[in-house]
Amino acid sequence: MRERVIHSAREQIQKYGFRKFTIDDIAADLGISTKTIYKYFQSKNEIIGAVCAAAREADKRQCLDILTSEGTWLDKTMALARKDAGKSEHLHLNQELKKFFPDEWNKNCGLFDSISEQIKDFIRQGAASGDIRPDINLDVVDIIVRSSIIGLFDAEFDDLSSKQIIDELEKVVMCGILSPTSKIRGEIAK
Repeated sequence: MRERVIHSAREQIQKYGFRKFTIDDIAADLGISTKTIYKYFQSKNEIIGAVCAAAREADKRQCLDILTSEGTWLDKTMALARKDAGKSEHLHLNQELKKFFPDEWNKNCGLFDSISEQIKDFIRQGAASGDIRPDINLDVVDIIVRSSIIGLFDAEFDDLSSKQIIDELEKVVMCGILSPTSKIRGEIAK
């Protein structure tokens, strides 16, 4: 029953958001009493915590599956970048989570800490395969990637979809911001 409540709560959150869904919504969806829900959870906040924990675990598994899958380093990088593209509700829900449930938001931001070594190994693989320039400090790459991803969910975008945001992140992180003909590019390379 606990898992059914979590599943229903996830659906209610996607419909109404974190603040507007109610325990009554879950009870009606499952055809049970609210008293039954309170046998498994003491509060709405506890339900939100369980939903977020399940989502973090699923996201972690998905990232690890991509990192250990067959394919080129670039294929895996693109799969990681695009795994949530098209899920525009994530932007709104992440902003709501950050504002009203900051403890859960901080736990979500800690996802990268839980797979830190796998990400560092992945970045080293990119350098070994020649996909990452050899003159770049890999620890800095790690910081840039982490900060970029967390920053995207931290920012508010009214005029961009999640896919457009990921596309822009790809362009900036993978290709840089300087045009190929920029005079600055030549100065930096010296």
